Amino acid sequence: MGRLEGKVALITGAARGMGKVAAALFAGEGAAVVVADVTDDAGQATVEEITSAGGSAAYVHANVSSPTDAGAMVRFAVERFGGLHVLYNNAGIFPADDGSVTETPEATWDRVMSINLKGVFLGCKYGIPAMLDSGGGSIINVASFVALMGAATPQIAYTASKGGVLSMTREIAVEFARRNIRATCGFRIVGEHKSFRVESRIPGADANPYYAFAATIAGGLHGIDNKLDPPEMFRGNAYEAKEVSRVPSSLHKAIDAFDKSEVARKAFGDPVFEHLLNTARQEQIIFDNNVVTDWELQRYFERI
Repeated sequence: MGRLEGKVALITGAARGMGKVAAALFAGEGAAVVVADVTDDAGQATVEEITSAGGSAAYVHANVSSPTDAGAMVRFAVERFGGLHVLYNNAGIFPADDGSVTETPEATWDRVMSINLKGVFLGCKYGIPAMLDSGGGSIINVASFVALMGAATPQIAYTASKGGVLSMTREIAVEFARRNIRATCGFRIVGEHKSFRVESRIPGADANPYYAFAATIAGGLHGIDNKLDPPEMFRGNAYEAKEVSRVPSSLHKAIDAFDKSEVARKAFGDPVFEHLLNTARQEQIIFDNNVVTDWELQRYFERI
């Protein structure tokens, strides 16, 4: 039995790309999948691929920026499969004329916001009541690291829309956590051909995103330089699986691993490496002595 057996998942923008892949994976785990999109032929083809493989799926035409369509796609899921347990707000656009704030047409800004941000809002607005009626579930809203760091290549509307998605998701997560609804943001696999890339997910709210991305890039370069093969793709609950590699479970263990890492020292350089190591050690000392500073209290409330 799959992990999503008996669950109903609604995925927007599921006719192609990462939405299509998610639809196939969810169906493979036993979910009844509603494929929502505006490209009807491609959406129907996705459904046919799923059903021919033994899965359960149905297509519904939905423009996520339309309240009428957003409400209709949720009703379709409930009427067709009996409920809603997973809402995957994946649909989004990145127009070619979305550039600098001084050059992007206002019409482009409005269109991006309507689909990327309002579309997520409408999905949650109409989807959450159905999820509550179904006993709760999970909301996955697709964002991007540019929401936190900005983009080297200007894309002002896209970046702003994804910033809104992140903020909205935090609010939804806080509001509905006690009602058995989880909300999180997944980051995109974007581009094509030579520009194809993974936008790495940011770690915890107290992590420095610049160091996090520097470490991600350094790890990738180390693998390329040393011709290391990546491990086989794991499918399942990585938090509970004992066979997968685990990150350090405490700051003590993380400090010890970082101190012994020649890869990290080479990537950051001795001065930065020693600074990061000393900072972590001082934080551990403060924690061990049960000292919580005013700054830590302030940072907690700013972040949370």
